[in-house]
Amino acid sequence: MGRSWKQFYGGNYMSAKVFGNRKLKAKIEAVDDEDVGQKGKQGRHQVVLTLAGESRKYPLNKTNIEALDKAWGEDFDKWVGKTVEVSTTDRTYEGNAVKGLLIKPVKK
Repeated sequence: MGRSWKQFYGGNYMSAKVFGNRKLKAKIEAVDDEDVGQKGKQGRHQVVLTLAGESRKYPLNKTNIEALDKAWGEDFDKWVGKTVEVSTTDRTYEGNAVKGLLIKPVKK
């Protein structure tokens, strides 16, 4: 995929809409906990990944965080340096069918 205008909008966090229909393998550079939400709205505290070569952070939903926990343990500081694969998948959110980010551990 070439360059897209979508990369310039949408804030500090990656979304399935901006990510598009691609796959990515990247090393985790940092893991933080932050309030994630839209401008002007109350956010929720979530764990977010900073991935090598990516300008936006990747918030983890419960499905994604449980997959990484199962692979590498509960202490997310130990996830730094590990590699993940990111893609999009169909999900249900508040009763609606939506695209979501799927973040899986890459095991060596």
